Amino acid sequence: MKGQDPPATETNHTLSLQNDVKTISYSKMLDALVQKLRIVNDENKDSNIRQNKLEEFTQELNLLLNEPESVEMKDGELVEKFDNNLTILTKSFHLKSGQLNVRIVNYRAPKR
Repeated sequence: MKGQDPPATETNHTLSLQNDVKTISYSKMLDALVQKLRIVNDENKDSNIRQNKLEEFTQELNLLLNEPESVEMKDGELVEKFDNNLTILTKSFHLKSGQLNVRIVNYRAPKR
């Protein structure tokens, strides 16, 4: 019976698994960012290491916030996840072409 479409239940199960993988991937990315921020905040680490981790953190946070799953997280959840080291404010604007979400993230790094 080649060439037949899979049953709807099988297709739904596959889509569910794909969504689970995306969620796990997003969660892992988030956890990795939290660890990088902890290194940045560790004043016992070399300043070059901390600077490099801060640059990596900034780039990866930008990528993470562009993931569709990030819209589902509330500002307070993200702030809590990052041990209250970030200030996050999301504003939504309704445009003719749809909704635009703007998220502003503020981080004050510790002194070197």
